[in-house]
Amino acid sequence: MSGAAGGGAARVLVVGASGFCGRAAARALAEGGAEVLAHLRPDSPRRALAERAWGGLVGEGPGRVTPLERPWAELLAALPALGLTAACSFLGTTRAHARRGGGTYEDVDYGLNASLIDALAALPAPPLLVYLSAQGVEWARYSAYMRARERVEGLLARRALPFVVFRPGLLHDETRDERRAGEAAAAGLSRAAAAAARAVGARALADRVAPLTAREVGLATAAAVRRWGGAGEAGARAVWGVAELRAAGR
Repeated sequence: MSGAAGGGAARVLVVGASGFCGRAAARALAEGGAEVLAHLRPDSPRRALAERAWGGLVGEGPGRVTPLERPWAELLAALPALGLTAACSFLGTTRAHARRGGGTYEDVDYGLNASLIDALAALPAPPLLVYLSAQGVEWARYSAYMRARERVEGLLARRALPFVVFRPGLLHDETRDERRAGEAAAAGLSRAAAAAARAVGARALADRVAPLTAREVGLATAAAVRRWGGAGEAGARAVWGVAELRAAGR
């Protein structure tokens, strides 16, 4: 993957790298030739899971995923020295995780992303930011989860920072390590609806209703970085919905 302004390999920071989509994105970026810095919380309980997902790609240099285990404040302070082509945020929490003391939507989904955006925008040459938002942010008033994402998107619009916002619909596949019964049931219904649509030749409808996989999100991330990483002010200010994500992930 060539995305750096000088034509070399892209150097990409992935935050939320141990999560469902973050793991897949780090792998897809490395498979495309990028040098991936995968941020993990110190003593992250998911580090082993993430490194299994990355397999033989763990290492240093282009085409490799380098685990970067630092406290958040130290990571932000180190950004000027990293020479990034792009950064990708897959940060997020859940109600269950918040109840266990892992931070609320305000703390994690908005707060950490806002601090990352501000730190990237302050760099002399701000890199592309790929941000995983959600479909339905226009109904943010009904959900704290959506309100956090709406606020992040609003902050991005006000900062001098190239970005691609991902707004996927349902995200699910067998690599999801968290048990989410409601999501799994919805995914099953969506797959059945997609299969029925394909059976009658309605492929576009099938693509809209089928769940996106982590691999598709990862490949879309790599496609966005390949297209706009290192482009600076000429980079993207784009929003990709399900159709764009699925097309980029093929």
